[in-house]
Amino acid sequence: MDFDTQAVCLAPVAMKRSTIGASFFLPEGATLDTSYQQPNVRARDGSSQAKSKLRGTDIPKGIHVFPHGSTDFQKGWAVSDPKLEQVQGRYKFGMKLYCTTAGGTTANMGGCEVEVEVCYKPK
Repeated sequence: MDFDTQAVCLAPVAMKRSTIGASFFLPEGATLDTSYQQPNVRARDGSSQAKSKLRGTDIPKGIHVFPHGSTDFQKGWAVSDPKLEQVQGRYKFGMKLYCTTAGGTTANMGGCEVEVEVCYKPK
């Protein structure tokens, strides 16, 4: 990652089971170095039921995401649809998070989980 020591990483966004659109505001006054583009991203792992066509170039410029999740017992996770917008002068970032137990029950396998650490490079 070409973020160097100027990168600012926020608390991870997490979810358990199903699909959810997670979003949050970057800190007030945050600026983005739009010369930075994430080169690649692991957008899914585990069960083949967890699908994503997300590429690093789909991540908004100035943002870097580190997704990961549970893959044991045929579990899987995926992230997609990143979106960056300005709302009342502040940046708001969001994306879809998905995880699956591949048809198993949580009683037998435990729940699934996906987490994304979001960082941005200040201007």
